[in-house]
Amino acid sequence: MPDVTGMRVISPSKLGPWDGGYDEGERFSRPQLYRMGLMGIDPETVETVMVKVGVEEFLCPIVQRGHVLPRLKIIATGGERMWIDA
Repeated sequence: MPDVTGMRVISPSKLGPWDGGYDEGERFSRPQLYRMGLMGIDPETVETVMVKVGVEEFLCPIVQRGHVLPRLKIIATGGERMWIDA
């Protein structure tokens, strides 16, 4: 076993909306699947959108559409619900 004396573990105090882990072969992150379960949303039939964040793209389930503006309420990969411009 390596000597870990004096080593510190640094972890973020707050994860961002795009931080979420994936299980192998899953379309959605674990936090997204958890949130969809709480909301009674079927992951197999939910409407989705690709969201570009920086240089990465994420598949996100659509929860609601805006009534006036072209906006979508999605579940980000971290499990947070947020509005994005469509």
